[in-house]
Amino acid sequence: MLHAFLAVPVIYLFAFVAFPVTYNIVMSLQDVTLGNLTTWLRPWVGLDNYREVIADPSFRAVALNSLIFVGANVVAQIGLGLSVALFFSQRFPGAYFLRGLLLAAWMLPALVVGALWNRIGLQDAIRWFGVVLLLLVPVAALIAAAAHELEAGGIDRRSNLNCLLA
Repeated sequence: MLHAFLAVPVIYLFAFVAFPVTYNIVMSLQDVTLGNLTTWLRPWVGLDNYREVIADPSFRAVALNSLIFVGANVVAQIGLGLSVALFFSQRFPGAYFLRGLLLAAWMLPALVVGALWNRIGLQDAIRWFGVVLLLLVPVAALIAAAAHELEAGGIDRRSNLNCLLA
């Protein structure tokens, strides 16, 4: 029975991760043009595409700029994220309100997309999604209550872990 449950995520990962990555690697080893993009028969060039890109004089500058950009963004995101997480982990007056504001700002893009869907006439999709959300609210409330009890010390972590493993 476990294999049946694992089949769905494995098929999903293959369809949306493994196949596109493999297909792009194969395409990078072929001479793909707009004329032969829709066909499976393309001339095989091997590593010539890579040699051509690396031989380009602007390749080193572009690669260096990309590495600097990625490195700076990773450092900034980790630093900012860690500092905000440490700030909100403290107990102070208004902490819950500020956490709520942070979550509201995080949810705002989804609300805007929902409003746009409503505007362009996808009310049925919004209603269906709303029903799903209404079904998930009690689950979220149970998780929040359990987390609160765990934080307050009302739940023994070891006994719950043993119950889950048994």
